[in-house]
Amino acid sequence: MVNDVTYRDPTPNNFPNDYDDSKVDSRVKLRSDSIKHKQMGVDTREAIYQGLEIGAVTASEAKTTADKTAESQDNLNQRVDDQIAANTIKDEEIDFRHSDMLKKTFETMRKRGDFYDNEFAGRGVNVKWFGAVGDGVTDDTNAIEAAIDFCTNLAGEDDGEHSYYHGTVYFPKGKYYMAGTKILVHNVTLSGLDKFSSIIMSDQPDAVFDIKMHTTIQHLGFEDSTKINVTGRDTNRMLTISNGKDETTAYFGIRLQDLFFRGQERVKGPDGDNQSGIWMLDCIYLDLNVKGVWDLKIDDISCNYVHSGVTIDTYNEGWLTGSFFNNILVRGFSGWHTAIISKNNTARQVSQNVFSNLTAEVVYPTAINGIGFIVSGVGNDFNNLQLFKDGVYSGHAIQLRYFGADDPQYPSFGQGSSANNAFWGGTVEGDIDDPDNIRELQNFHNLRLQIKDDTGRVQQVNVNNPLHNNLLAENTIQKMLDKKSMISLPKTATATNGADKYGNYLEITTTTDTATWDIIFTEPDKVQSIMTTEDHSVGVRFRKMTESSDIIGGLVVIEGMPVLGVDLVGSYQNPCISGDLQEFSWVYRNNPDFIASLPKDSHTTDRVMFKVDVNSKVRLYNAYLSPGRVIDFSRITQNNLNNAQQNEGGRNYIQKGSVNWLQSSVPVTNQEVKSQAFKISINDLQWMAGKNIVISVDMSITSYNAANVTGRYGASLILDVKFDDGTVVATSTGPVNSSQTTIFGRYSLYLKLPNKKITSAQAIVTTLSGFTATSYRIGNPMLESGTVAHDYISYDSSRDEI
Repeated sequence: MVNDVTYRDPTPNNFPNDYDDSKVDSRVKLRSDSIKHKQMGVDTREAIYQGLEIGAVTASEAKTTADKTAESQDNLNQRVDDQIAANTIKDEEIDFRHSDMLKKTFETMRKRGDFYDNEFAGRGVNVKWFGAVGDGVTDDTNAIEAAIDFCTNLAGEDDGEHSYYHGTVYFPKGKYYMAGTKILVHNVTLSGLDKFSSIIMSDQPDAVFDIKMHTTIQHLGFEDSTKINVTGRDTNRMLTISNGKDETTAYFGIRLQDLFFRGQERVKGPDGDNQSGIWMLDCIYLDLNVKGVWDLKIDDISCNYVHSGVTIDTYNEGWLTGSFFNNILVRGFSGWHTAIISKNNTARQVSQNVFSNLTAEVVYPTAINGIGFIVSGVGNDFNNLQLFKDGVYSGHAIQLRYFGADDPQYPSFGQGSSANNAFWGGTVEGDIDDPDNIRELQNFHNLRLQIKDDTGRVQQVNVNNPLHNNLLAENTIQKMLDKKSMISLPKTATATNGADKYGNYLEITTTTDTATWDIIFTEPDKVQSIMTTEDHSVGVRFRKMTESSDIIGGLVVIEGMPVLGVDLVGSYQNPCISGDLQEFSWVYRNNPDFIASLPKDSHTTDRVMFKVDVNSKVRLYNAYLSPGRVIDFSRITQNNLNNAQQNEGGRNYIQKGSVNWLQSSVPVTNQEVKSQAFKISINDLQWMAGKNIVISVDMSITSYNAANVTGRYGASLILDVKFDDGTVVATSTGPVNSSQTTIFGRYSLYLKLPNKKITSAQAIVTTLSGFTATSYRIGNPMLESGTVAHDYISYDSSRDEI
């Protein structure tokens, strides 16, 4: 019987392990189970037939579902497009509003899109979106440039000069090797994860980035990957600011912050040997040819094993001003930490910048020729400089330089000099190098130098402003008034004295003629010696009492000859004076030829002369004559016993006699010669040798008539000095024989005696033949050391005889 036949398929069954029967449609499952248990063929065929039909129905349903799914997707896409185009209501509920990553559902799709747009704007354009690899081997130059160009173009300007928009180029963690040409960067921020994780690598001599307007570079590291210096080249630059190719005359809005620069600790030279301390990396280089930069801020910079940290190289009218450099550490340098090289500039240069918290560490002895800080420019502030090695660094901590072509000591902003830079605090090992002799033009305030003394011990010394001796007497005006010293005035000028909140003063008023205030110094040989070997300065402190008032010159007169105008370095007004006080100074360069050309034994008093302009009213408070180039009173010692005015003046060296006056209380007509001699003590003679002296006499003459007087003076004071070599100095002073009818005052004579032994000296007051007057009184002669005087301030009574 058929039912007894047993049939076995020779092909092994693969059921039920090759599929999941739980996923089989229940209707198909029912039929397949029926087939499995049917014994009769007809029943089996029927079950198969029904199973096939049911399978066809299931497939048809699946297709319908798929079609509906596609249609739904099309509808969804359209809704997305409509949502982007804002053609649908903002509160439309769609799945895209939900973010599984953020565990957050946004109110609308637009708000979710805005969220990611803001993230994009804050984080920036990722350089890897443009093909950067960041493996330290692949050249990523083109990808980085493409990312920068993408952000720069968003600024809306071809050169970015007028746009403040900042797109951001983001560097994820990685090492980005750049072997191409430098990339111009403007109107963009370059930012990394942090300066130790996002690294730019280069082994090329040219910079990787050339920075222009409105640029920020932050949170990045830069590595000089040169390990073998086959060519023996000097340096590789990393970041530069240069003149570029645009027409902009000045760049601003540049920020370099939180950056790390690193060179290779040892580099193989052309001979194949490892060289430590011979580094090549110039980290930040300002190459300002013609170009100017302001509003530059460099902050939080670390440098290891480099040639130089920051270099500011301005030339051909390039300049840098109003910028800030802060927290810069350079550990291991073969060139310098910071160098300011201001050269060939006359109008603008490196000026009025602030450098704070600059720290330099010397690592290898082979870098011993490195210089900590090279300083030029005008009016820059250096706060808290630090340089250290091991306590015994013997190199230059600071080098003061002038890179111009003219006089290096010209303290002028307009001439591109190196002057008035201020150093405030800090401790540096090494010394201050001053090859251009401009040390005294700088300002030092408690900068500490750590150096070895003669015994080899390490010492710290404070560096402050150099002080110079005032070769004029301390409290010049006070001595002038106390000792009734005098001043030369034209007849159209007047002088009074007094005191105000600024101290004692001499007030001079001029009209149509200028007036000179002459200050006599008692040690002319000392002054001449200084002027032969050093530059010198004169200064005056005064107050303008009217708007038109002025002092128009200050100079030294030696042997009757004023210093040459061609030797005037410049005249300066100190701006750091409070209230309405003024300080003017005049600086003269050393000229040995001028001193050598002066006449000998001219007997003309050496003096400092200040010239008061016409139509002026000034109050004079103090003055100085100093060696060196000094442009304010803060550099002057006012209490130095070794100056050229040791003798304070006021002592009368003429001996009192039984008769001290030549006088008549009754009228005289065509009187014969009358005279009265006054001896000088032999003990007092030698102090006069080689000194400036003053001899003076009181004269009071009424109804004076000089018609019959043939000499220069109708009445005169004569000084007669004899020397051991037989020479004689005889000179006189008095009222010039003229149409004067009334004479009242004190007449003075100033002269410089030869430095020879004096054998005798006397003073004589005399009236010449033909003298006619209603009354006269001439006398009270005085011989003093020349301190602060010239021809007269009148006073009510005769001076005391000392």
